[in-house]
Amino acid sequence: MNATPTSANVSGMTAPTLLSLAQVAELVGVEYRTIRNYHQMAERRRRESAATGVDVTRPGDFPKPDDVFARTPVWKVSTIRAWEKRRPGRGVGGGRPRKDTP
Repeated sequence: MNATPTSANVSGMTAPTLLSLAQVAELVGVEYRTIRNYHQMAERRRRESAATGVDVTRPGDFPKPDDVFARTPVWKVSTIRAWEKRRPGRGVGGGRPRKDTP
């Protein structure tokens, strides 16, 4: 792709075609470091899957970048919206079991 990431306000009426991690964080409504961690964990699992031949990715993993500019990954708004829809809800995935209360 020849496009470059734009810095338009994603909360406004016009959204950029490609989003950086910071813009994805703003769009999703989480901290930048949270999105960065999601991206790093998903990339780590994809690399491990490729190296071992065993699929260790998870259904709600952050999507692969749609493109990379200089070392900056970028995503289409549609890719992020699709990821948001398939993300597991809050509290899914374990944690401490609740105590039974009488």
